[in-house]
Amino acid sequence: MKKLLVIFIVTLLLVGCSSGNSNTNGNTAEVKDGTYTSTVQGFKGDMVVETTFADGKITDVTVVF
Repeated sequence: MKKLLVIFIVTLLLVGCSSGNSNTNGNTAEVKDGTYTSTVQGFKGDMVVETTFADGKITDVTVVF
């Protein structure tokens, strides 16, 4: 009986932890090509992050301390 209970619980855990890959086509944002700069707070002060986009994809990220 204990063996059957353990198998049942393990099966529930495996089914509960496995999820399908959800498609997020409707939640994408369009970003114009170019370089965007942002200042963020780091542990020892401000940092500048530059992100470059081309063809709707991130092509480069530069962090300046």
